[in-house]
Amino acid sequence: VFRNRFVNALLVEFEPGDETLLHIHRKDSLYVFLNGTQVINHVRSGDACAAVKAADDRLERGEIRYGNHAEQPLVHKICCVGPSAMKCVDIELLEPPPSPLSSPLQCSSPSTSSSDALVRDRFELVKTRPRIRVYRVTLRSEETVDMAFPFWAVLIWASAAQVEFVSTASSEIKWHERLEAGAITDCGAPRPAESLLCRNDGEDEAVVYVLELLPKN
Repeated sequence: VFRNRFVNALLVEFEPGDETLLHIHRKDSLYVFLNGTQVINHVRSGDACAAVKAADDRLERGEIRYGNHAEQPLVHKICCVGPSAMKCVDIELLEPPPSPLSSPLQCSSPSTSSSDALVRDRFELVKTRPRIRVYRVTLRSEETVDMAFPFWAVLIWASAAQVEFVSTASSEIKWHERLEAGAITDCGAPRPAESLLCRNDGEDEAVVYVLELLPKN
């Protein structure tokens, strides 16, 4: 569903009773699960002649997993047991971005630099791995946050949302988007001196994950 030089993003969905073919993951990957369900994970360890071992696996909505597949390739197939479909976003990490390593966002200092509160305490650091940091952002109805960051970033929308974006790159540019769960927004290059305001125009709470792509150590 999305690709740039740094990531491949795959939206994976299959119904109860469906089973994937045996396949391999060779890229370090982040998995964001969009709903809860039960699967059976058939994993082959070791060489190609090794037996495939099956294990029950309960997936929770909003769960985030990371696979160090570059060093430890994963060969497996998955059968969805149910009761719901398995739905997740699989982010394969490609080359690291060229920007220098930055400190994690300070997530506990709300500010009010405009008529809308830019609520930075809506950001919660939920996972850190050598190549990525993940923040969960919860936006109440009519709440606004600044989605311009001092790092390369990609957004994963964990819930459907109706949002308004306002960019202040040169002159104010405004647009509206209706996003489905699993949608991807590319925030692009670091924007230390700009703002990309994101306002939840819907009636329901919106949840989005901010993926900070880390440079090579």
